Amino acid sequence: MKQSSSLAQFITGTLFTGAGKFMVMVLGIFGLAITTRILTPAEVGLYVLLLAIVIFLSEISSIGLNFAIPKFLPGIEDEDEERLTINTILIFRLFTIVVISVVAFLIAKPLFTLFSATVPATTELLIYISVLVALESIGKLLIAILQGHFKFKTIGLTNTISSMVNFGGILLFVLYFQLGLVGLILAKLASRVIAYGYALLSANLDLRLELDVPILKKLLIFGFPLQINYIMSFIFQRMDVFLIATFLGPLQVGLYEIARRIPDSLAEAYEAFVQVFFPFLSKFSETGENDELTQMLNVSLRWLVFTLLTGAMIAFTFGTEIITLLFSDQYTESGMVFGIVMVSFTIVVLDSTQGYTLIAVGKASKIPQINFVRTLISFVGYFLLIPPLGIVGAAMAGPIAMAMVNPAVVWFLRRSNVAVDYRGYLVSFAIFFTLLACYFGFDMNSILERILLTISFVVANIMLSVVTWDEIRYGITEGYALIERTLAKRHEKNKRTPISNTVDGA
Repeated sequence: MKQSSSLAQFITGTLFTGAGKFMVMVLGIFGLAITTRILTPAEVGLYVLLLAIVIFLSEISSIGLNFAIPKFLPGIEDEDEERLTINTILIFRLFTIVVISVVAFLIAKPLFTLFSATVPATTELLIYISVLVALESIGKLLIAILQGHFKFKTIGLTNTISSMVNFGGILLFVLYFQLGLVGLILAKLASRVIAYGYALLSANLDLRLELDVPILKKLLIFGFPLQINYIMSFIFQRMDVFLIATFLGPLQVGLYEIARRIPDSLAEAYEAFVQVFFPFLSKFSETGENDELTQMLNVSLRWLVFTLLTGAMIAFTFGTEIITLLFSDQYTESGMVFGIVMVSFTIVVLDSTQGYTLIAVGKASKIPQINFVRTLISFVGYFLLIPPLGIVGAAMAGPIAMAMVNPAVVWFLRRSNVAVDYRGYLVSFAIFFTLLACYFGFDMNSILERILLTISFVVANIMLSVVTWDEIRYGITEGYALIERTLAKRHEKNKRTPISNTVDGA
């Protein structure tokens, strides 16, 4: 009963956060579809480079606390201790945010000079970027606190508000006022101010000027190795963008970004999954419920790999048509790269899910060792493959490195008494590459053949029990149950609220 209840909570939480990330994904793609018809690929590429720097600096400012918060908060039962912990984190993080925002102001101008001489690095633009770093840092902190409190509905609404305001900002600043790169930044700023303002109000924090050094020390000792891990993960996942800019220029960065756009949007959905997955695993680890932890991990791995490889099959077979329809025929070259990046993203999700599990079971110190080797291999791959193959080589280097190192992650998990069932996802990969070989080997170009190929992948995974009908039925049942509970609560609220006092009938 307890196991079923935890799984139901997990599914419900994922649906709440996933709804918000779905809005981020859909509106993000629509916003980019507008942007690519107004800005040049080189301008899009420059925006991608600058946004990568913003995200990197905002994460640096946390020094690992964004990982430590959802790990430790669920285990704190005393209200005073919880308040003291949160206020300690807030005071320390405000200091690091100020420092990193100044750094962002100082390095933004050299970056403009390095990647594009056509966009003026005005003081106004530098301030925008610095403020965006501060807002991203504050937002990540608030989301981590909400994770620790299991407020997944609030996280979902925060993401929904952010995506809607950002899309509206693109319509206003980019489409209407034609502000180009500055318009994109203004849209992002507006979305962060409004969404994170809502998150701050919803967090209901008892703010006090108090700082406990032993608590801060404990959190930093846990989080710092993860910070090193993040730096290496960033280098592994995003250094390709900077190397493409160096070797090939911002134009190719723009083409590469379009190929990555849908996988990166799916990364938003994966983040929603992690926001639920990680606190649950941390809770299971703290209470010694190893069987529940192992089951949640293995079911998650099978379903994640199956779902994403289904998307990768569609990307390979219909990628050029999808890219052209969404982003115009300027980006036809991105079609093939789209499929490769989808496979890469599948491996990233597989590895990241196992990595979060290592953190949950207290083996965070192992991750930097793994990432160091992976980053080294990927660097060699980037330098060997980008010059001769361009953005195709950049897309291939990452998954090769990650696939080579992943067995070490599985080994560390097994040594931690987490029985990773790698058979399930390896079978899914085997089916995928077998069908992909048929696609290219037999030149299956007709629409019917491509549709049948995707259907065959799904059917084969079900027949070989990578995913099961029981799991599908359970997920559908829990989804319907969530809808019924939500409608029942709304109905009960309407019964209690006089009609004259309602604003929107809800």
